[in-house]
Amino acid sequence: GLSADTKRMHGGWQAFIASAQAHSPEAVAQHLPRARASMNLYFARRLLRDGDTSSSMRQHLWVSLRSYPRIAFDQPKTIAVLLLGLLLPAAVIDQLFKLWGTQHA
Repeated sequence: GLSADTKRMHGGWQAFIASAQAHSPEAVAQHLPRARASMNLYFARRLLRDGDTSSSMRQHLWVSLRSYPRIAFDQPKTIAVLLLGLLLPAAVIDQLFKLWGTQHA
């Protein structure tokens, strides 16, 4: 059930980060931007896979790009599909994920 609930997953991830910061703030500070970008990209992909292009999906995408802009170069296909997901029907997006071999979720 938890894996289908992105809001709960996001809350759990935030709790994990808070706990990690309490134990090793230097390590978390060093890796948090990239980790935040990866997790928010994951949440955006999950929402798109579920056909949700709401403000929540867009917010996760933008947080990802703002947190670690290099993510656009690390995962260009995923970023492209997410951006196209804002414009194209879900069936087309499914085909793009399959065609490009991008992890859908």
